[in-house]
Amino acid sequence: MKDYKGVAVYLLVAFSVAFGVEFALRALDWLPMLEKNLFQWLVLLALLFVPALAAVIARRVESADPADAPVFWPVPWDKAFRIALVVFALFALQNVIIAVSGWASPDWQLNTILAHIRLQVPTAPPVVMSLVPILGYTFVPVVSLCLGATLYAVLAFGGEYGWRAYLLPRLDKMGALRATAAVGLLWAAWWLPLAYFGHTERGSLENFAQFLPRFVLILVFLGGISGQILSRTGHAGLSAIFLGCVYSQWTGIWEHLLQNPQYPWAGRFGIVAVLVWLAAALAPWIFTGKAAPEKGAG
Repeated sequence: MKDYKGVAVYLLVAFSVAFGVEFALRALDWLPMLEKNLFQWLVLLALLFVPALAAVIARRVESADPADAPVFWPVPWDKAFRIALVVFALFALQNVIIAVSGWASPDWQLNTILAHIRLQVPTAPPVVMSLVPILGYTFVPVVSLCLGATLYAVLAFGGEYGWRAYLLPRLDKMGALRATAAVGLLWAAWWLPLAYFGHTERGSLENFAQFLPRFVLILVFLGGISGQILSRTGHAGLSAIFLGCVYSQWTGIWEHLLQNPQYPWAGRFGIVAVLVWLAAALAPWIFTGKAAPEKGAG
């Protein structure tokens, strides 16, 4: 490892600050996972940047060369566009498999969205409501692609600066596969309290033990893809865009399109998702092309 002290400081700050804030706010009932007010959203968003804070502190402790700082900007938008399209295609593949296999029922009319609109705007004219499915299949996917490569990528920046741009290269003496797995496991552990809190609020704690292995595997695979994008392109902004696109698709049209998902097969952390992301992790060139890594990348 390049610097045991820096790695130790990073892990200490990343976990102690995040866990300390999360458990303190949960004890005060100020950090719900399902229904949040503006303050609670801001706290949750701030937590996403704790790994970046930990990386900044760790770099100071180890007196890292500023020239070794990761590149986030400017972004090569042709490569970002490719990543966004591939992520969308993988989500489409995942949901086609689920629908064809009968593990969820397609709702082509998008009735969950219609019901939400009727609840918020009871006087919405029928002609407006008739346009909702059309917009859902055209406008919403385009917006999700744009948000994934911009707003959601900014939110993913904090994690990428810490886990992939700082920690992963410092574990390279373990070997690429072991380092990727180690960072993925640590990243999953960092998210674990929030996942647990979500299951607690949904009253589905009895399913948490079954959910946990799939959750960890998908985060390891996503982290592996993100690390490969960084290694192949030398650009941490592209790895942030990759995760931003994943986050935007998780909150996009898919959960409205497929109803009554059968667990453990369906869902964002279902078995089908695990297999799709495993396949993608084994073929990282689909995100970056087969070109050789840039000089100095990784």
